[in-house]
Amino acid sequence: LKDNEGNDADSTISSNGGRLQFDVINGKELYYQIRNTDDSNWKTDGVMTVAETTAPIDKKFSDLNVDLKDGTYEVIMAADDIELQADLINILENITLDPNSDIETQVLDTVKTELDNRGINYARSRTTVRAFRFYVDGSKPTVSNIKYINPQTEEEVGLNPDGTFGKLYTATPSFQVTITDESEIRNLDIDIDDINAGVISEKPKENKFIFTPNAPLPDGKHSIYVNVEDEWGNQNDASQPYEGKWTDVFISQKDIADEITFSVKNNSSIKEASAIEVELALPDEKTIDKDTLKVRSGGPINGELIVDGKSKADGADRFEVISFNDWDRFIIFAMYPWPDGQHELTVIVDDGEGNTISKTIKFSVYNKREGFGFGRLGKFLLEKAKKLEDAGN
Repeated sequence: LKDNEGNDADSTISSNGGRLQFDVINGKELYYQIRNTDDSNWKTDGVMTVAETTAPIDKKFSDLNVDLKDGTYEVIMAADDIELQADLINILENITLDPNSDIETQVLDTVKTELDNRGINYARSRTTVRAFRFYVDGSKPTVSNIKYINPQTEEEVGLNPDGTFGKLYTATPSFQVTITDESEIRNLDIDIDDINAGVISEKPKENKFIFTPNAPLPDGKHSIYVNVEDEWGNQNDASQPYEGKWTDVFISQKDIADEITFSVKNNSSIKEASAIEVELALPDEKTIDKDTLKVRSGGPINGELIVDGKSKADGADRFEVISFNDWDRFIIFAMYPWPDGQHELTVIVDDGEGNTISKTIKFSVYNKREGFGFGRLGKFLLEKAKKLEDAGN
């Protein structure tokens, strides 16, 4: 089996064409037939006379009136050094084959059995019968089953119900696609927007390819385009959604500071604030180094409130801090009223990649109540919070 350029094609060729090539040695008559397994009709040139000691047969499938299309083809050849038996030809023309069988073994067994049933001896000393199957690949490669690879757990994460991965907190995300084709992949071009992505890992047995952008992505929405071409020039339709094109499929965000939330709204005005809750609602794929956690106050009260993750700073006696779930959430209690004026509260922490994340809120305190401080209410709230902390831990 040869391709159009005369190269050995093993057992697969393109629908663009190919050649059937074999030698007949010491034969006088030759017969061969070809068909698509979806078609019961054989294509044949009939019995040929071969006069030479070695007769090379080299035929284009187009010359044999074989219209190549996707599917499996069967070829049966018979040669005899004197004369091919007419009954043998008749048996081959009407043979029924099991698509899962070894075709040559089944053809030989069928010929021998049918000739015996007709009371005819199979001239095995002078007749040779050969058979094989080949596949025509005219279909485009398919690209499917895109997954996001979590950098912390290496877990394969599928698309959300809305058809996106949502927000990814990295500039260099990794994704995986499944590419299937009957033939070898010759070209694979992957882009995230206009940034080329390189394949960093392959799982050939599973037809899976993992890729990541060759340059950091800017924050914002991104689309993924996968273009595949197999060895026969068949290409996937990368313009079709979910066949190689995923539009606005994720949002990259390097800064995760937005996921730090406060119980006090930014630029809000409050009459008093004896407690402020802070939550580090970070995504699963993002880790933080909680030993670097700091909380700073600016304005009328200026200085650090928390240092080294779990230590109250020196001089921060006017505050108490209660934490929950290993500092995923904590409450800052004011032992005395916040003074009138403009205040700032800043949370600073390093992520697992060594990037410093910070978020600041501003709020104003005015018209405070005389004598309002920690007092009985504050003590009650603090004791209640400590019980919650003990229960949570």
